[in-house]
Amino acid sequence: MGALWTPDGKRLVFLTGIDTGNIGQNGQSTAQLASVSLTPEEKDPADKDIDSEDQAASADRPAGTGTRPGPQRSDGDDGPPVEGGRQRPAAKVDVKIEFKGIERRLRQLTRSGDTIMGLAIAPDSRTYAFVTMGTEGGRRVQSIWTIGVDGDRLTRVMQAARPAEEDGPPARGFRGLGGISSLQYAKDGRSLYFRQNSGIYVASIGGAGGDGAGSAAAAMARAAGRGRGAGAPSTDAGDTGGTARRVNFTARVEVDHRAERKQVFSESWRVMKHRFYDADMHGVDWNRIKSAYEPLLDHVGDTEELHDVVSMMIGELNASHTGISGGGARAAGGEETRYPG
Repeated sequence: MGALWTPDGKRLVFLTGIDTGNIGQNGQSTAQLASVSLTPEEKDPADKDIDSEDQAASADRPAGTGTRPGPQRSDGDDGPPVEGGRQRPAAKVDVKIEFKGIERRLRQLTRSGDTIMGLAIAPDSRTYAFVTMGTEGGRRVQSIWTIGVDGDRLTRVMQAARPAEEDGPPARGFRGLGGISSLQYAKDGRSLYFRQNSGIYVASIGGAGGDGAGSAAAAMARAAGRGRGAGAPSTDAGDTGGTARRVNFTARVEVDHRAERKQVFSESWRVMKHRFYDADMHGVDWNRIKSAYEPLLDHVGDTEELHDVVSMMIGELNASHTGISGGGARAAGGEETRYPG
């Protein structure tokens, strides 16, 4: 589910398991974060040749420091990514896939009892960010985590709370918490941008010490042990203490509603043409149908009328379980009518 390529083209990262909302799952998700290497690996990434706690601590920290290294550049150049004051263009990535034995290169990275959703990959391809939803202290909470490519360095970046500065009533869903979505790394890999309710936020990704990361892993394991829908990892588990700040901006947007409706109409026609189960379109000349209904767009005044036109067009197929929806909720207090019969 939601598979993403790593920027270096060497792996696919995705959620594996049962997605939220599947019939019979009571709205709970058993999905876990997993990755697969697209080419044979010289050695098992989980094998670090570590035989003692002292070796593990040394491997986890750069020489002479007590903190974990920050994001590294994947091109082997530690200098600034600029040339003559301009950002260096990204190198072309050649993707190679060796299908032989690929199933043995699949690795599950998380074992959490909480719902895992959302995924972003750092520019250096070495760290993944994801969101969990669980229960902590009797309330629903969301947390943003990062984890290393080998399933190590699990760190909680922040825990979400309902933003106090949000205007208006709490958003529906997640019991008013306002779901975190649209995770996106900054180009330097040191910050994560995301949406919550109607706002855009940014959180710094600080380096956590080895003890914190270990506590985070233990906390997530405890959550997994409590079973599906168990509580979120405890607040002392690998937290970086980070908080997110809201990104304030002003933008002027001009929307050509006539062009927008035509695009929606065309996309609706195209989706049915290429995804309808019967390639013969139930014997309907689908090109002729488009020509018949498209002129009606000149008389459409809002989204509801657009949906009426598209629904009539799709109705020509005489097939059940087809239609159109979306495009924003109807305005509160709007006029409602009923159909005769």
